Amino acid sequence: MSPCLDAAHISLPRIKVAVVIDFDSIRITPPVTDLANGMLRFSIVGGRPDPIDWPDYFDQDKLLQFLAGYRNVIQLNENTLNSLLDLMIETMIAEAILTIATTGFFGRFHGTDFLQMIRRKA
Repeated sequence: MSPCLDAAHISLPRIKVAVVIDFDSIRITPPVTDLANGMLRFSIVGGRPDPIDWPDYFDQDKLLQFLAGYRNVIQLNENTLNSLLDLMIETMIAEAILTIATTGFFGRFHGTDFLQMIRRKA
């Protein structure tokens, strides 16, 4: 994932995160894209050094908590709700593909391993 505030970079023992502010793509993409991106960042499960060993699932509790927090402020119609998982997958692919095509790697991860992880999670 891109170098910004995400669940992997938060270390706040005894502190509950109540607000997430992300101006990464403000006015560039529809708000639902940022919502899907946030859901991805806060629910992706890694836990091991190599993405080939990452589990196939997302942290469903964190994903649903993030979505519920958003929905406390913004109403979402059924079409938007139905599009969120597809947008999460699109986000994973879009963030990885150019870097992998250019360098063969995504950060320190071998591109093939990272793309296989995306395929499993999708």
